[in-house]
Amino acid sequence: MPCRLINTRSINVDNRRLRAIVDKAEQRVGPNQDGRYVLTIEVKKVEDKMRVVVKPVIIVTSAADNPLGGLPVPSNGTLEAEHLDAIVKKVGGG
Repeated sequence: MPCRLINTRSINVDNRRLRAIVDKAEQRVGPNQDGRYVLTIEVKKVEDKMRVVVKPVIIVTSAADNPLGGLPVPSNGTLEAEHLDAIVKKVGGG
């Protein structure tokens, strides 16, 4: 099976949710800023098992002129874990 990539649509998040998914060490989220994220889900066969990797791109909305329309910030892993858990539940594993 070749590698399959799935990209989500852009998902808007409010300030509370944004603060919950951004790495605290890199916290650059102001009190009134919102944001959005897009996930890339990569599925590929490794030996006789399936490997799923979730990669987020999180953007803090910013008025600054930026081709992305905001400031990219690192994830704290919450989004990845939530989506991997949902995939496992959906396919009946674990």
